[in-house]
Amino acid sequence: MKKIMKRFQSIKQHKITIVMLIAGFIYFSWSCSKMSSEINNPLEKLSLQVRVLGIDETVRQANTGSQARIGFESPSLAPTQEFAGFDATVEVDHQLQPKGRRAILKSSSKNSKGNSLYGALMDPGVKYRLFLYKADNTFVSSTVLTSDIATTIAVEAGVSYKWYALSYNSSESPMDIDPLNPSVTTLNMPEGKDILYDAGTFNVPTGPTPINVAINILFNHKVSRIGVELNSMGMFANMTAGTVSISGLTLNTGTFDISDGTWKSYTPYSASLDWTKFGNIDPAYSDRKIAYFFTAKEELISGIGVQLSGLDLAIDDNSTRSFNTLLAATPSVFNFNVTPQVANDHRLLINLIESPLTIGGKKWARTNLYYVAGHNPYRFHHTYAHTAARNSFFSFKGVIPENFGINGDPCALVYPAGKWIQPSDTDFRNVITTLDTYTTNGSIGGLGYFEYSNSTGTAAPYPGKNLRFNFNGGSTDVTVLGGVVNVTLGNYGDIAEIWTSSSGLNLPLDVALSAWHYNGKMNLTIKEDVVAAQLLNVTALGVDVVESPFKNIRCIRAPGQ
Repeated sequence: MKKIMKRFQSIKQHKITIVMLIAGFIYFSWSCSKMSSEINNPLEKLSLQVRVLGIDETVRQANTGSQARIGFESPSLAPTQEFAGFDATVEVDHQLQPKGRRAILKSSSKNSKGNSLYGALMDPGVKYRLFLYKADNTFVSSTVLTSDIATTIAVEAGVSYKWYALSYNSSESPMDIDPLNPSVTTLNMPEGKDILYDAGTFNVPTGPTPINVAINILFNHKVSRIGVELNSMGMFANMTAGTVSISGLTLNTGTFDISDGTWKSYTPYSASLDWTKFGNIDPAYSDRKIAYFFTAKEELISGIGVQLSGLDLAIDDNSTRSFNTLLAATPSVFNFNVTPQVANDHRLLINLIESPLTIGGKKWARTNLYYVAGHNPYRFHHTYAHTAARNSFFSFKGVIPENFGINGDPCALVYPAGKWIQPSDTDFRNVITTLDTYTTNGSIGGLGYFEYSNSTGTAAPYPGKNLRFNFNGGSTDVTVLGGVVNVTLGNYGDIAEIWTSSSGLNLPLDVALSAWHYNGKMNLTIKEDVVAAQLLNVTALGVDVVESPFKNIRCIRAPGQ
């Protein structure tokens, strides 16, 4: 037993000795390697630090100017065109919504030149390639880097360098030069890429290490960006599906020289478009979709046709309104001409607008106006359903359902602004002059309505082509307590009460003493639809606002729209 124990202890001591020898060898090898690295690879002591500041958007900001901020608040000057199932306006402008994170960096400094620039942060994960040459054009390296990762590259002391940076503004790695012939700096660019470029020089001084030289990359656009935007805000619904194509959009790529940042030749190609290429401009909504194209050549592109031959909308009763049947028979084609400019944005905007019903020479909205604060706040109901919701009752000349007004027009604020206005008392009278022949009454669930069957317009997929005024009632009492307007609604299902834009007697500053409104009701079996005047109260809140009852609003198209 003692011999066995001695043998075991001997083996154990032998193993410990072997482990110590191995550990010593590893430590010796690591020390030698570290010394060799410090001698032969001075990366930590002599290096180039590379950082991406972002993308220079100076040209794009200059072209959009102050209009970029108010683009959807200002009235549209584009004429309204009629198509199968809806109307539309088409426009070409520079108000293309940015793709990705484009927070503006004010007063950025590029390469310590002190230039005040407008830049945009680059998305994380974007790849770019850095080409490094010595000043005598000796090729040094070509390295794929990532936008949000600062990088260190080994350089030599006392040497002057040139650098070129190339990116597609995506996670795709840019193409490389021919490693067997690095003096050839022209590259055949692929189609459909957002070509970004920057270049510069730097000198590595001599002297005691560590020496750190830095370059800051602020990319420039070397192509123009064209965006085709489908916008259904004027139909107050998200787009869920569609069939779309494009013709006549001839774009150009070509050979690009990284040594001087210029295009040497152009290669044309025809762009294609389908529904899958569209993305939401605002991730929270599907009522503004955009597809991007890029082109290198600055020349007129005429005869561009965007064809819409199918469209589905998600409407406010959680159903789908499909225009596929109408558009399959008669596709809508929207035509554009554009002259691209390098480093600029061009938006081909298609504003889809709900089609009206025409009667008495005026184009009427199919349903009443309502208001929801936030995104696209002024809307028309999609169906003929009755509603006593507070947000569809307005004061006379008021633009917010919760407040009094003095001289506003909420219809003019419906997107796109300026296409709709409130009808006058005369407009309503022109509707009801055909009372005996065309006015029909009905009810749904005991809630009454009047319809005017002589109106014309598209029926399906809308609820119908008859102009309908629901008996939604109106306010029976309005009080103001602590500056808060309290409204009591009544007569739901019995009376239609709709404001006109017309006032009666006025005080100075156009403060109305009375106002005209449409009033429709059934008196036993007799139809009564009239335009009546109602007195207003200007004493409660002063002449800057008018205290009035609250009624529904119906809109008509503005003259020429």
